[in-house]
Amino acid sequence: MACNFLVSRYEQDVNWVQEYAPSMILYDRSDEPIPGSIIVSNLGTDIADKLHFIITNYSNLPPVMIYTKANLFKYITKEEFDQVKNNSFFTPLLTKNHKEIKYDGTEEYVKRHGTDKNVSYYQNGIYYEINNFWFLNEYPCKYFNEIRKIFKMDEREYNAFAPGSNYILTKEDIQKHPIDLYIKLYNFLIWAVYPGEAQLLERNLFYLWGTDIIDGI
Repeated sequence: MACNFLVSRYEQDVNWVQEYAPSMILYDRSDEPIPGSIIVSNLGTDIADKLHFIITNYSNLPPVMIYTKANLFKYITKEEFDQVKNNSFFTPLLTKNHKEIKYDGTEEYVKRHGTDKNVSYYQNGIYYEINNFWFLNEYPCKYFNEIRKIFKMDEREYNAFAPGSNYILTKEDIQKHPIDLYIKLYNFLIWAVYPGEAQLLERNLFYLWGTDIIDGI
């Protein structure tokens, strides 16, 4: 069965998509974009491209679509992807081999990680990472408080997410939230090439589409 693909590209090869679909919707932020692609500024990461597509097509979304970076197989093996590619329901796309960092009972662990808790682990097929915003030391962020409030981040100790922000989504997964929310999230992203907001949203897309914690926004 052919799959629907929304692909966000920055200089990567996309020929692999031909194995799964005769065509794709390609957002290209590369210096040399592929002819026929939707050419966009290199701002806000692939998440901005996914949100832009959702906003532009909100009333006419495909029933099921794969929303992915062009380098999907950096985040999931081909073998793992082939097992789930035809899913017609919400599916985070992630390998089961990301590094787990678990407390080993030593003082050295506490010194290295600043905690005596697990830093990251898998549970029920999803990857969990401690919710301490460590990544904001490297990436600037203007809208930290807004995103933290929308997704109720203060209420959880760990973030469940698919590293890489790749998902299979149904139209219903997306449309359970109003278009205004997607516009707001998109605008949080497009002020920098790699804003801290992209890191924050990467750790909240699972909650956006796979849970009901932000109903009523």
